[in-house]
Amino acid sequence: DIVFAYINQNRWAILRDSIFILIVRFTTRAKIVCRYSAGGFSDFYNNSGIFKIYIKKILLRLDMIITEGQIINEQFKSIVSSVDVVSAHIGIPSNNVKIVNKNKTGFQVLYIIGQHRKEKGFWDLLYCIPKVISRNPNVIFNFVGDINDRLISKKNVQRFIKRHNIEEFIDFQGVKYGDEKDLCYQSSSIMTLPSYTEGLPLSILEGMSFGLPIVATRVGVIPEIIKEEVNGYLLNPGDRKKLIELISFLSMNHDLVEKIGNNNREYVLKSFTMQDFCRRLEACFDLIELEN
Repeated sequence: DIVFAYINQNRWAILRDSIFILIVRFTTRAKIVCRYSAGGFSDFYNNSGIFKIYIKKILLRLDMIITEGQIINEQFKSIVSSVDVVSAHIGIPSNNVKIVNKNKTGFQVLYIIGQHRKEKGFWDLLYCIPKVISRNPNVIFNFVGDINDRLISKKNVQRFIKRHNIEEFIDFQGVKYGDEKDLCYQSSSIMTLPSYTEGLPLSILEGMSFGLPIVATRVGVIPEIIKEEVNGYLLNPGDRKKLIELISFLSMNHDLVEKIGNNNREYVLKSFTMQDFCRRLEACFDLIELEN
């Protein structure tokens, strides 16, 4: 038998999940497989102080950890080398992979996130806007997602926008779901995600499925998915100068944008559907059954 569960990089979640893991370990002979879908476990572990001892003891009770990619695998192997750690890239539902609408007004840069925050590169992108539009005034920046005053000061945002006179070049669209979210992708030219920490963001796969080149940071599993000049471009977290250069460059090279976009659509259709994800998970489960 196999018991499947998720683990998180949160102390309370670890405590909660560890109770379940310990009950399974001491009351059954089942193999315990845990899925970790974020990207910064090593940072969480290294910053946990004495709680690191408990985290390691719980991880050692597992038979297998399934992550989003090889980069995350190495984080866990550095903590518990005796536990099997494998990766299974996530996929997106086939009904999300729709025909791309090429009718776009201007050069539309999409920044889509559930909730805007500093760690997701919000201020880095906002800072870049005046610099980009000074080079190409046809660029529009679309911010999709919630802005919570506890995370991002709306007053500071409005102050920055007014100081730099960029009201007409930025559109805060709020949270979008379903067809409205699909329309955000369809009406965009490129997508950017200048985060400081990630696993494998679902939004990047969604953007690629709609034929968008990706400009993102070298964090989490993103470098395993985005190859330079094939699927998009990478930069280091916080490198605002590079972000300005890449967005400006792409806004003036529409043929290249279309070429990369076509590469991305084919790439997702070939390797990142939900069916592909299920096959990868099944392969992980087959591996642990072979070890019984």
